[in-house]
Amino acid sequence: HCKKAEIVASTAQTYRQLGMKASEATEKLMSVTANMTDQEAREREEKQIFFIVQDAYTIPVYPDQSMKKKAISNFEERHYLACSQSFQNAIDNRNK
Repeated sequence: HCKKAEIVASTAQTYRQLGMKASEATEKLMSVTANMTDQEAREREEKQIFFIVQDAYTIPVYPDQSMKKKAISNFEERHYLACSQSFQNAIDNRNK
């Protein structure tokens, strides 16, 4: 699950750094949910995609390639860690 968040974050930030419009990035990322038959899972995925794309577009577009790569890397790492922290919190709460 968290690896998926990392991949979506990396892709969203890559689209951002390429100068793609947020609506286009969202549409491209949403295409992966089109064939999902589990409605609840699909809604969770779509919610996560919307959240990540919105967050990606708060980051500026950087002028040089090394800064773009760093922005993408930092963004995917942040979303992976946020996901793993939420799982840890759920585990901790279950054990109380």
